[in-house]
Amino acid sequence: MPGTGKRLLVVSSPTIDIIARDGRVVSVRPGGPTLYIAAAASRYGYKVYAVGPVGAETLPTLSAERMLGVERLCCMKSGRGAVFRLEYRGGVRVDRYLGDSVSLGYDDIMSAAETARPDIIILSPVYNEIHGSQVSTLYQAYGACVGLDLQGLHRTMLIGSLPAGAAGFIHGTVEETPVGAERLGFVLAATRGAEPFHLKVGSGERIRVDPPSVRLADPTGAGDVFLFGLLHYACTERKPPGTAARLASRLVVDLLPTVQSVISRAAEARTGLEI
Repeated sequence: MPGTGKRLLVVSSPTIDIIARDGRVVSVRPGGPTLYIAAAASRYGYKVYAVGPVGAETLPTLSAERMLGVERLCCMKSGRGAVFRLEYRGGVRVDRYLGDSVSLGYDDIMSAAETARPDIIILSPVYNEIHGSQVSTLYQAYGACVGLDLQGLHRTMLIGSLPAGAAGFIHGTVEETPVGAERLGFVLAATRGAEPFHLKVGSGERIRVDPPSVRLADPTGAGDVFLFGLLHYACTERKPPGTAARLASRLVVDLLPTVQSVISRAAEARTGLEI
C-alpha cells in the first residue's frame, strides 16, 4: 500500500489476554486494540502513536507494539494493568476483567495529542481509561476525524458520561450501543458481527450496510480493524460514510487473518509468551 504520511493516535491500554476454552487455559498472549489498529494502519502508511495506562503484567505487550511500529507515549501506572480472561464455551466468548481500574489524566491525554499531532484519533478504552468529558474535549480540539469504540465504556457503565456530539464516528456492537446513541456522534455504526447493520448519519439518515458474506474463523480484533477502516476511508480517502463503512467491512475480511498472524509473530519474537 502507498504511504499516506498520516499520523494516528490510539487512546487505549495494552492488555494481556488469558485465553481459556471450556474452563482450561490454552494460551496467554498480548492484546489490546492498539495492536490490531497498528497492524492494519501500517499497511496504509500511518505512523501510529498510543497512550494508555501500562501495568507491570502488560509490559510484554509493549514489545509487540514496538515491532509493529507503535510509539507509546505514556503512561506507566502501578498495579497489574489491563488483564483479561477470555473464556470460550460452545462458541460463545465471555470476557472477564482481572486487572486494575486506572484512568488517564487530562494532561496525559492532551500531552500525547500535542506530541502525536494526529490526523486521526481512535479512542478504544478497554476499561475505564477515559471518560466522557475527555472524549468530548479531544473531539472539540481535533475535529471530525475522532472515532470512539464503546466497548470499554460499556463494560464500566460509563456510556452515560458521554455528552451529545462526543466524537465524529462511534462504533459498538448492538449489545454495547444504548438506545439513542446516535446523539453521540455524526456517524454511528452498531455492528452485528457478519450480519447487515444500519449506519446512522447526521440527524437521522440510515444507510444499510451489508458486510461480505464471509465468516471469520477468529473475529478477535474485527471491531478495531473496522473502526480504523471507517476513519481511514472517510477522513483520508474522503469517501461518503456508507461507502466508507462498506469498504471497512471488506477490509476486515481481507486483512484480519493477516493482521492476527503479524501480531502473533511479533509476540512470539519479543515477549516470550505462549501464543
